[in-house]
Amino acid sequence: MYLLIASIVIIIIIIIVIAKLYAQPALPAGIVNGDSVKCPEDAKIYKIENNRKRWYPNPTIYGKYGSPPFKTLTCAVLNSIPSGPDMS
Repeated sequence: MYLLIASIVIIIIIIIVIAKLYAQPALPAGIVNGDSVKCPEDAKIYKIENNRKRWYPNPTIYGKYGSPPFKTLTCAVLNSIPSGPDMS
């Protein structure tokens, strides 16, 4: 009986750990994956993918994706979004 309970507890712990590994942070209201965003105090423009911000490191790369219009966020809100790899 104790072995069964211990096995169930271990399985539950494994499920929780896996769920946390694959959990994605929530995006600010009005922002969805695929949006381009920036804050007014910085010239950097980011694309939101997989709930992370990915920087367009130069105008050529930004143009490669069609120079999409961007949404302006406060810098505090933009900084709250985890970073992903730069766009390429």
